Amino acid sequence: VIEGDVLGLYKSFKSNLQVTPKGKGSVVLWAMEYEKQEDHIPDAHTLLQLAVVVSKKIDAYLTQGHN
Repeated sequence: VIEGDVLGLYKSFKSNLQVTPKGKGSVVLWAMEYEKQEDHIPDAHTLLQLAVVVSKKIDAYLTQGHN
């Protein structure tokens, strides 16, 4: 469920998260599909950067003390 500023910029916004086990960890793939409200609206790079930051924080939390 997405609301607020995102829907003010984009007509539609879908985010997919795929996690695949690999060795002792996993590989994470984020995909974002969106349609801009208007042509001058920027691409969703900041939202993708947020996904990277969140993924790294989750990784750090899950692997703390597991070196």
